[in-house]
Amino acid sequence: MMILSQAAPFDMATTSGIAQSVTLRFVDGAGAAKDISGHEFRCAVRGPGAAAIKCEPVDANTALLSWSPLKAGTHAYDLFMTSPDGAERPLIKGEIQAASRVTPPGSEDVVTIGDVKIMIPDAAEGEVKIIDPSVDAAERAESAAQEASNARNDAQNAKKEAEKSAESAATSATAAQQALEAIPQVDASGNMTLDGNITAAGGTFDGAVNANGGINIPLAAGALTDMSAVNRLYAAGLAAVTDAFSVRCYPLPANCSSSNGTVFKTDKEPNSLYFNVPANSAFTVKCGLVTNARPMHNYSSIRGWVAPVRLPAVSAKFTARFGQMTTVVRMGRDRDAFTLVPDQAAGGYRIGEIIDITFDHVRDAAAGGYHIRVREIYYSNAEQKWKMKTTQALAPETSSNSGYPVCVYAVVYEQYQDGGYDTEDRGALWLLHGGNSTRGCVKIATVRGVHCFENIYPFSGYYLDMENANSWALAGAFLPATMHLHCNNVNPAYYGFSSMESNIIVSEAVEDFVDPEAE
Repeated sequence: MMILSQAAPFDMATTSGIAQSVTLRFVDGAGAAKDISGHEFRCAVRGPGAAAIKCEPVDANTALLSWSPLKAGTHAYDLFMTSPDGAERPLIKGEIQAASRVTPPGSEDVVTIGDVKIMIPDAAEGEVKIIDPSVDAAERAESAAQEASNARNDAQNAKKEAEKSAESAATSATAAQQALEAIPQVDASGNMTLDGNITAAGGTFDGAVNANGGINIPLAAGALTDMSAVNRLYAAGLAAVTDAFSVRCYPLPANCSSSNGTVFKTDKEPNSLYFNVPANSAFTVKCGLVTNARPMHNYSSIRGWVAPVRLPAVSAKFTARFGQMTTVVRMGRDRDAFTLVPDQAAGGYRIGEIIDITFDHVRDAAAGGYHIRVREIYYSNAEQKWKMKTTQALAPETSSNSGYPVCVYAVVYEQYQDGGYDTEDRGALWLLHGGNSTRGCVKIATVRGVHCFENIYPFSGYYLDMENANSWALAGAFLPATMHLHCNNVNPAYYGFSSMESNIIVSEAVEDFVDPEAE
């Protein structure tokens, strides 16, 4: 049976794109904690876009009302509680005002924004009320003031008793001994051990300082003096070492082709490949690469690559295979089709992945930027099937002076260590941007990372799909990639790009990969 009563109004204001929650504390008419054990909750939200809301008990007196990230706008909601005997009564209702935002959402962790007391009378026909936080705070402040007054009186009484006790020499001696024992002692070698923390305005050490937990130095970026936390000669040396571990790749003309017979031009910059993008055309070009980095017995230390590109102001797609897997090539397809797909009938290792980056060269004024889609195809050993992770990114640029993909001059893939089997997010994809933008390095996706065992040439080229809907011809070019190899299974390039990135990821979704052209 349903008890007809009125829910207490309770409106909330928040920001779009953040998963949040509110703690609900239940009290009876007298203000004492009310037992809600065995009760269940039902709730719903309606507004712009799809959203989810739920309410779950935390303990006998508390529940948590939480909702998924909301789109900007006004969302109506209500909450009902059902008792163990089946009786249902409304608790609260109102609106959630979700303000718009410019910065793309980051972490999807639920943020608790506060708590509220709900008074539920014992009588079925009683009125549910929201206890005014300001009134509740005033009552608690008054109670705290009374407790402070009582504590002050107790302290004064204790002081009088202490003064009487201090007249005893034995008691004074005991107190002095206890105070002495609380002071850190220095051993015969001059060492002192502290159980807590130490704060000092300055100090000088004659020997080495051992900080097992590390040292946090709040140094401003670009320190101008040699008093910085990093030795400049050492840092310059690391730059030279990193350059040595970056092995160049070069175009292999015999392994370059196109779906429309485009002729590559090799008479431009050294080690570059140019090609024409005719008016009203759509086609695929393949850039085959070769490197002098030789693995031993099929073991490779490659941890990432940098692929410089020069793309015209047209819609384009970049596709590459990284790691060991057998693929099927499909050139000359629609931009949304797959240029590379895994050969699911082939045997052998399945420890690589396919990276597919699609650029829309027309700025979306409503969204406030350029859309970029990343599709990552990989094999899950745990599930024994091929999977695809789709990441949507938005480059928040305001004009064609910083457009995509024309201002992109490199695609970067780096993983901080060897991916192994079924790893999660050991790498990332970045784009280097050369336009009039403050974001020179943008992160467009996280990637699982690949296992480099049995990889003779883990990165041997890539494909470019071009769609030129203009009535005039354009010239395009792409340059050879640079691979990064690093020792001891650590890739400092990953941390370097991470430190400079602007994260423009909007959403991620993982699903089973289905080849649309499979027989």
